[in-house]
Amino acid sequence: MKILLREQANNFDKGCFGQVFFLDGCAIKVFTRPPENTEYDLEKIDVHGQTIRRRHIFNSEVLAYTTALEVEELRTYVSHFRGERIISKVFDIDNNDISDRFLLDCAYAMDHLQGQAIKCGCNTEKSDPIAFLFRKHGINAMNDFSFFLDDSGKVAKIIDFAVQEYD
Repeated sequence: MKILLREQANNFDKGCFGQVFFLDGCAIKVFTRPPENTEYDLEKIDVHGQTIRRRHIFNSEVLAYTTALEVEELRTYVSHFRGERIISKVFDIDNNDISDRFLLDCAYAMDHLQGQAIKCGCNTEKSDPIAFLFRKHGINAMNDFSFFLDDSGKVAKIIDFAVQEYD
């Protein structure tokens, strides 16, 4: 199945290592390529090394979601995960092909969660027990996770976590 993504007003969100597109009730996170060095850069980055790092982060996130789906006490927090996807093309808002900015084989889908994502540091009373529970099952990169609350104010869903960090 070919997946074409297009930037449109209010249908995407940019993160540190990826971009999330909202399409047909799904949120599809596609990892971006690191920017190429230019002659004006004061410090050159190792683009190849950073690309490998982003692939490791992607694999670590997918492994964390699939691991959590197998653990009964975690499954409810990640039941929105829909698995890996391969993206065919990405177009910007002006219909230009910007696929070269992405690692098209480093993408996954999940349900588009409604509500506001709360960063873990904002509410340690709710986030600390959840982070401990995930770490207990080998999902150790919980420094940047966010959560969504249900109508009663309890943590319902978790996003942005991985098995391990890649500094």
